[in-house]
Amino acid sequence: MLSDTSAEADAHGATLTKHQRQLWVADRGRNFIWVIDTTTDQHVNNIPLAGPVSADPTPDLLATSPNGSHVFMSLRGPNPLTADPHVSTGSTPGVGVIKVLQGGRSGFFEGVAAASNIDAAGIERADVHALSIRLK
Repeated sequence: MLSDTSAEADAHGATLTKHQRQLWVADRGRNFIWVIDTTTDQHVNNIPLAGPVSADPTPDLLATSPNGSHVFMSLRGPNPLTADPHVSTGSTPGVGVIKVLQGGRSGFFEGVAAASNIDAAGIERADVHALSIRLK
């Protein structure tokens, strides 16, 4: 069981990997994914997100691709219209793409499908706050 009392911790969205062996939980406050082994209920890894793709992605919600090869995450913008801004303010609004590795025990933040909504005052208002995958 994972327990974290850090003031920066903000567990938010979660998704199961393809075979439901790992649970991924987004920590928006610290920009990483917790990986939990579902058979042992043990924390087995952290996947760092801040880096060359985005300095402050602020992951919100997660969704696993149908074939399990990727996890998509909604990324918060710099001026969120909803939620408490101390942990929901990010630098890269859009949808992040994580390549799933090691059967879900690890991953690599590959890129962002950016979103933008600049208002009349020139302020970026894009704030992706939902995510779903639609199958035919």
